[in-house]
Amino acid sequence: MGAYLSARSHEAGFEVRYWREGDLEVDFVVESRSELLAMEVKSGDRPLSAHRGVSVFGERHPDARLLVVGTDGVPLERFLLGEAGV
Repeated sequence: MGAYLSARSHEAGFEVRYWREGDLEVDFVVESRSELLAMEVKSGDRPLSAHRGVSVFGERHPDARLLVVGTDGVPLERFLLGEAGV
């Protein structure tokens, strides 16, 4: 996922970062001039509580769009086909 985002970032005009504060983290933070997106990649049967960081990020950045890709979120195939709006 990181390689995919990184490869698209230059052409699409966005930056890819990582966010961590204490024990909270977000897998990818994608920022362009017009949008801030916090993206959590979920696989397997990890509980949603393991992804609390994306919720806290959303509280601290209320204009950010939050996206879970994978289990219990947007299917990876849809994301890679550009159907998730990224």
